[in-house]
Amino acid sequence: MNMRKMILILVISTAVLVGGSFSSAMGESRWKMGSCWSQGNALIQPDLHFVKTVNDLCQGELKIKFHPVGEIVSAFELFGAVQEDVLEAGGDWAGYWVGKNTAFNVLSGFPMGPTVREFTSWIYQGGGFEIYNEVYGKYGLVYLPYGAASVESGVRGKKKYLELKDYKGSKIRMSGMIQGKILQDLGAVQTNLAGEELFDALDKKIVDGAEYSVPVIDWSVGLQNVATECNAPGWQQPGGVTGVMINKKEWDKLPKGVQDKLKYAAQVTMMWSVTYFDYQSGIAAQKFLDKGTNVHILDDKSLDKIEELSLGHLMEEAKKNPLFAKALYSLYQTVGELAPYRDIERPVIKRAIKSPDMKALAGAAGIEKK
Repeated sequence: MNMRKMILILVISTAVLVGGSFSSAMGESRWKMGSCWSQGNALIQPDLHFVKTVNDLCQGELKIKFHPVGEIVSAFELFGAVQEDVLEAGGDWAGYWVGKNTAFNVLSGFPMGPTVREFTSWIYQGGGFEIYNEVYGKYGLVYLPYGAASVESGVRGKKKYLELKDYKGSKIRMSGMIQGKILQDLGAVQTNLAGEELFDALDKKIVDGAEYSVPVIDWSVGLQNVATECNAPGWQQPGGVTGVMINKKEWDKLPKGVQDKLKYAAQVTMMWSVTYFDYQSGIAAQKFLDKGTNVHILDDKSLDKIEELSLGHLMEEAKKNPLFAKALYSLYQTVGELAPYRDIERPVIKRAIKSPDMKALAGAAGIEKK
C-alpha cells in the first residue's frame, strides 16, 4: 500500500469517527419558533421581522421556522413549550406570565408606567436587558426584547367612561396584575382574554369593554366593528414591550457569533417596531374616527388618582417580591435619570402640520394636496 492510499484511509477513518461533531459544527441549526399572535394580528409583525432578519443574517448557521399561535401551541401554553424545549423559541408579551412571577408585570408595562422612549432607554442603556434575562433566566430561558408599542388606545366598547365612577360594575378585559387591582379599586371586574377572543367577547356582550393595544393592533383584530366608544388615554399601559424567549440549552449550543447576530436582529427589530406601530397607529386612529368611533379623554384629576393607586399597588408588591422590587427600582432609576431633559423638552411641531400650512407647503413642493 503506497503512502497516498494510507493517508486517504486515515482521513476517511477520522471523518467517520468525528463525523457527528463535524456535521454539527458545520451544519445549519434549525429552530421552531411559536408566537402568542395570529397572522392577522398586527402584534405578530415584530415576530415576523425578527425571524426574517435572523434568517437573512444566519444563512448556513441557523434557520428559524415560524409558527403563529395555534399551529403548535396556544398563547398561554407557549411559555411551557419553550421551557420544555418543545419549541426552541417563542414570541411573547411578558405580562402573560405574571402568574409565574409578578416581576413579569414590570417587564411588560403597567398602569401610568414608562413610555416607549423610557422602556427602550432602560433596556439598552439603563440595565434593563440584564433584568429581563434575570427574570426569564429563573425559568431556563434567554430573552431578547424586540417589540415596543406606545401609549395604548384605552378601553373600547359601547360604554362611555367619562369619570372613574363610570367603571363601577363594568366587566372589562384588561391584562396585567396591577391593572386588575386598579379595576377592582374602581369597582370593575377584570377578565383575561387572548387578543383573538376580544371581538366575540364584545360582540356577544361577554364584557362591557376591552383594552388591547395601539390603534393599528386594535383595528387588526376588528374592534372597529364592535366598539363605538374609545375611552382614552391608555392609562393601563403607556408603553409595552414584546420579545422572544429562547430555551437556554438551545441558546448555549449556538456559537457566540450566531448569538451576537440574534441580539443584533432583536435590536434592529426593536427600532423597526417602534416606528411601525407609531406610524401605522396614526393611520389607524384616523380610520377609527372615519368609522364613527367616539373618543373620550379622562381628565387630569382622574389620571392622578389612577397613578396614585398604581404606585400604591406597585410598592405593595415590591415588598412581597424582591425580584419585582429590583426590576421596578432599576426601571424607575432610568426614568429619573431621563427626567431633567424631559422636563425642559417642548413639542416644536404643532401648527405646521395643520391646514392651511400643509396645503401651502404641498403647493410649494408641486404636490396636489387634497
